[in-house]
Amino acid sequence: SAHKQVVTIYNPYSYTLKYKVLCTAPRKYHVIESEGLIKSHCRIDVVIRHKEPLEQSSIDKFQIQLFDHGSSAIRGHKQVISQVLPGKPTAPLPETPLQQLPSPENRGNFHLLLFLLFLGY
Repeated sequence: SAHKQVVTIYNPYSYTLKYKVLCTAPRKYHVIESEGLIKSHCRIDVVIRHKEPLEQSSIDKFQIQLFDHGSSAIRGHKQVISQVLPGKPTAPLPETPLQQLPSPENRGNFHLLLFLLFLGY
């Protein structure tokens, strides 16, 4: 079974956003739905799966870019560092408490909200 991570991208705004997921090591990962649209006040789950068995740990970077729908100018981006360890986890991962989202009325500051929901093997 492959290592995988689900990244949830939420759009708190009143307009549609376009997203794109980039990686420093694209041959090592398969990103399901690496680009697409997020409707207003909706979210999208992006599954990132490591393709090959690991002999040693691996650290790579992903960048999630956001655009206004119909534009090619980057509206915002977030870099996520991924560390994949060989083998199965020895203990269950602790649950992270949920936090309140910022108000969508605050359009002056563009935010990219990412929630790392699940780390499996």
